[in-house]
Amino acid sequence: MMQGLHSVKDSYRGRVVALQCAPTFDDIAAFQSRQGDLNAWDQCSIHYASKVTAETFLEIAPNSLDHVDIIVNGPKDFVTAVAKVYVAAGGRKLIRVYGFDNPRHRR
Repeated sequence: MMQGLHSVKDSYRGRVVALQCAPTFDDIAAFQSRQGDLNAWDQCSIHYASKVTAETFLEIAPNSLDHVDIIVNGPKDFVTAVAKVYVAAGGRKLIRVYGFDNPRHRR
């Protein structure tokens, strides 16, 4: 997912808020070193949380959840948890899912 963001950073004109989740920050440390200049991209902020909560969504959303697109990547249980938390936080738009369990990848 982070590599995907890196590939569009020169052409995407919107705001990106990325949330990386793992039990500890050390679990995602390897991804941090690969981000390179994503940390310097003015249109992107990267956050860490041990788990996704409604409060986390509301804290990091640039505006209200009515004006954001949620794109989630991860195992099926994680995607389900993100969808539930997003709705609990007041989100109403569809969530786009990218991951290994995505049926598109099984063609």
